[in-house]
Amino acid sequence: SSGLVQKMITLVKSPARPVSKSSGAVLCPDKKHECANGSTCCKLHSGLYGCCPVSHAVCCSDDKHCCPGGYTCDVEKGTCDRYG
Repeated sequence: SSGLVQKMITLVKSPARPVSKSSGAVLCPDKKHECANGSTCCKLHSGLYGCCPVSHAVCCSDDKHCCPGGYTCDVEKGTCDRYG
């Protein structure tokens, strides 16, 4: 088994905005909110959507943080881990 390759602090989501049909915006699954181009929609604890500031992000199970694609959320430690 390979060891840990990279570790970084989890990213915090910002609230999604109501759909304005702006060009390049990412439509969230509820079809009522969107995130800026290059970001990812992730559900928040409230049930609404938030925006992770990177595209193809992994939404963490705490409904507050996210990690870049290819990373795993370590919610207890507040880190994004990538294994080789």
